[in-house]
Amino acid sequence: MFKELEILAAQAGYRFAEAIKDGEKWLVILDDEDGELTFVGDTVQEAVERATERLVRILNGIGH
Repeated sequence: MFKELEILAAQAGYRFAEAIKDGEKWLVILDDEDGELTFVGDTVQEAVERATERLVRILNGIGH
């Protein structure tokens, strides 16, 4: 789960920073020299899936 995220993040110019539980939610944080992207989910898997989906859109040129 995290390996795919790390690979996609690197391809899009980001680095997987951390996955942390914040209260009832999980946060997955990616960063680059300009700042952070944070993805929230009820489970760590949901947060990772949201991050992965966004990275795929970025890599396909659909938005940053």
